[in-house]
Amino acid sequence: MSLTIRTKLIIAFLLSIVVAIGSVSAVVSIEIRRASLKDFEDSSGAQLERVNDFIATFFESAQRNVAYLASLPRVVEGKGHVASYADTKQEFKLNHGSLTPPEQAIAQLFGLLGKANNWYDEIFIGYQDGGFLSHIDDTGMPAGYDPRKRPWYKEALASSGNTLISKAYMSTTGYPVASVMSKVRTGAGEIVGVMGVDINLSTLTKVTSSLRIGKTGYVMLIEDTSVILSDPKHEKFSFKKTDDTGSPGLAQIMKMQRGTFEAAMDGVDKLVTVHTGYQGWKLVAIIDKAEVYAQSASVVNYILMVLRRLMWNS
Repeated sequence: MSLTIRTKLIIAFLLSIVVAIGSVSAVVSIEIRRASLKDFEDSSGAQLERVNDFIATFFESAQRNVAYLASLPRVVEGKGHVASYADTKQEFKLNHGSLTPPEQAIAQLFGLLGKANNWYDEIFIGYQDGGFLSHIDDTGMPAGYDPRKRPWYKEALASSGNTLISKAYMSTTGYPVASVMSKVRTGAGEIVGVMGVDINLSTLTKVTSSLRIGKTGYVMLIEDTSVILSDPKHEKFSFKKTDDTGSPGLAQIMKMQRGTFEAAMDGVDKLVTVHTGYQGWKLVAIIDKAEVYAQSASVVNYILMVLRRLMWNS
């Protein structure tokens, strides 16, 4: 069937419109996707930075508190006045009612710090002569307990700094805990012991778990050892290493300092923003890719709808 010149001109005109609109929609879609990605990176990065500031303040405050108490004369002079239990043959409970006056004075200081900071699970000290004291009344003591042989004591002495934050571990109460320790020194600089505080990290994990990014986004907290401290979408991953989760996307996080990448998680395409902050811990924002690019998809769909109507009316 031969087409009239008029029909050919109309078809050519419509095709040119299709090509033009298609080109415009492609360019618009790309630019909107770029803008959407940058907006996500900027907003999530700013939020992760604020959380990192909170974490830094949280731990730096604990370090100052421990260092201050460790410098008090009552604590420094406790060596030789705090009992050692290295020679005990059976388990027992350390009852504060049986403490000597010097021990009670130190326990009272520790107790005041504990009351002011309810996320401090235990405040304790070990001396070079084997003496040990905890702020918890009736705390259970294993037979032959010698603080000088405990990992926390050795780790603190080996540290180049005066204070140290331990790696997180799961406490017997089922909460993640980290210890903040400080060397106890005399005025002449001699190390006479190590003081420590076990900090309940549930305060941090609750903050990160409660954060929301858009409708589908959430925030993870991962230690520099790759141990997952908080993942509100996968509680089963708590205290697992990222490589042990079976998720390539989570494993990829530890290879980055900062930035955003795409990954499939739980069968859904995600955008993942990584922020490495205090102590090398990683704060991670994860959101559905479709949510970030939803505006781009809606604009393209609108352009296609206009094109269909134009074609239909012609």
